Amino acid sequence: MLVSEFKKLGGCILALSVAVTVSSHASAAQNQTAAAQTETTVEALPPDGIDPQAKAWVKLRISVPQMKDRIDKITFYPYSTKPPKIKVLNMPLPEEDKQIKQMILSSGYLSRQSLTKPYPDIGWRWHYAYRNAQKRAGGDEPRFIGGIYRWADNMLKYVKPEVERINRIEEVRNARYLKAVEEFEDSHKDEEMEALRLGLEPTPVVLHSVNKGTAMEGIVSLKPGEWYATGEHKTPGLTYYWQEKLKVNAGDKTTLILNDSNSMLITGGW
Repeated sequence: MLVSEFKKLGGCILALSVAVTVSSHASAAQNQTAAAQTETTVEALPPDGIDPQAKAWVKLRISVPQMKDRIDKITFYPYSTKPPKIKVLNMPLPEEDKQIKQMILSSGYLSRQSLTKPYPDIGWRWHYAYRNAQKRAGGDEPRFIGGIYRWADNMLKYVKPEVERINRIEEVRNARYLKAVEEFEDSHKDEEMEALRLGLEPTPVVLHSVNKGTAMEGIVSLKPGEWYATGEHKTPGLTYYWQEKLKVNAGDKTTLILNDSNSMLITGGW
């Protein structure tokens, strides 16, 4: 009888030991599964000092006088890109009195521009210089041949300073273009690697017409960093190119206007 009881007790102990062992193995397996799940859900940390959720908002606006039959393409790049090659150089406007007077006679009497063409025959720079001078001088253009030379002599003192001013603007524009080409050759690879490290990618802007077609606008969300608003605005006979550098911080709401003055390159009938 006693031996039988001991056998029963031994059986219970053995069963309990097996149950504990199975339970331990099950618990270990569950822990390993949980650990594996935890490992697969951990995301890589962003670079030091960068909040992956932080964004900035930029409203981009293209505002130039030439908007007829336009084609626009602007992208925000986190690095500089190679500017387009200049095929034909824009020569400075003439600054000699004799040449300016001949152009005044042409624009004011001989070949008046209705501006129904994509661009004036002599180019937009001359058109701006002439129209600005005309506003300063006041009065109307001559309707008859009598007195046109006296009128041209008077206009010269208003037109020449405008011509010189516009030529200086173009000198600055050309210098900026040449500098951008040089900086691209020197720094582009480093900028692209840094953009890759920060997780920054080119971001295009969807543009729509505003103010009855006199401007184009679009809004884009960007991560903090340095960006270049890069692209073109094309109309028949004229192309604007921009590469405007912009630094944005988290939470910024910025408006960037692309216009004649900050265009890096203008080609065609300019």
